[in-house]
Amino acid sequence: MSSGNAGETGPFNTHTPLVFRYVATNIGNAYNPNTGFFTAPVRGVYHFEFYIYGHGHASYPAGAVLTKNGEHIFIAYEHQPSHGANAANGVTLLLEVGDVIFLRQWQNSRIYDNQNHHTTFSGHLLFPIFKTMMINKPLRRTSMTVKRVAFSASLLASGAETVGPFNTQTPLVFRHVVSNIGNAYNPNTGFFTAPVRGAYHFEFYIFGLGHASHPTGAVLTKNGEHIVIAYQHQSSGDVKGTNGVILLLEVGDVIFLRQWQNSRIHDNQNHHTTFSGHLLF
Repeated sequence: MSSGNAGETGPFNTHTPLVFRYVATNIGNAYNPNTGFFTAPVRGVYHFEFYIYGHGHASYPAGAVLTKNGEHIFIAYEHQPSHGANAANGVTLLLEVGDVIFLRQWQNSRIYDNQNHHTTFSGHLLFPIFKTMMINKPLRRTSMTVKRVAFSASLLASGAETVGPFNTQTPLVFRHVVSNIGNAYNPNTGFFTAPVRGAYHFEFYIFGLGHASHPTGAVLTKNGEHIVIAYQHQSSGDVKGTNGVILLLEVGDVIFLRQWQNSRIHDNQNHHTTFSGHLLF
């Protein structure tokens, strides 16, 4: 975010656009470091991630919202009464040519960056959207359907709720779907079922309200087997656990999240708690 100087941004009494001026890469020049806007150059499925850092403060969290054409999509938000707060989120979106993605700082929040580059915003094209692909082979030219797989969802479709605690691990169903290319994710069960053999990337962001006795946590499972966990515990403020993994899946393998026993997970209309995945190759 910074151009080299250390500094605190905010608090402001309204959402305020963020401009990330230190550019590490900008292949295709779709990101504008003067405005903070990413403008889609082609129709396709894109993946974005953002990491928001702040100094702990009793009154001010660290938070930012990713927007698509000004519409709130997902939030990264954490509140630490002391020490540093590091919030994150990610999303996969189908964009049309000219769609604009940018971040807004959450109202009444403080964000920090310096020459170490704590606060970052990244994105890339996963694949353009075409119905068919031409495969060149010796003596033959074949047309075949391209299999495209990507999804992003948040826990609640509406309202606000703290889920748990439960005395055993409990499946999580992410009902608010913002993208589901290939329809491999089922918002009724929370299951992602691999439609083709391949390497897939998954990431999940789990938000919770601080509590002395109850952490915030969830486990990503493959066919019911524990793979990786996102887990965090603090007695006050707001916390966010995150994790991600790349897995080789066979056709029919099932990926889903289980809430960790004795934990509490929160979500609301701002879409804190999210689950995303896509086929790499």
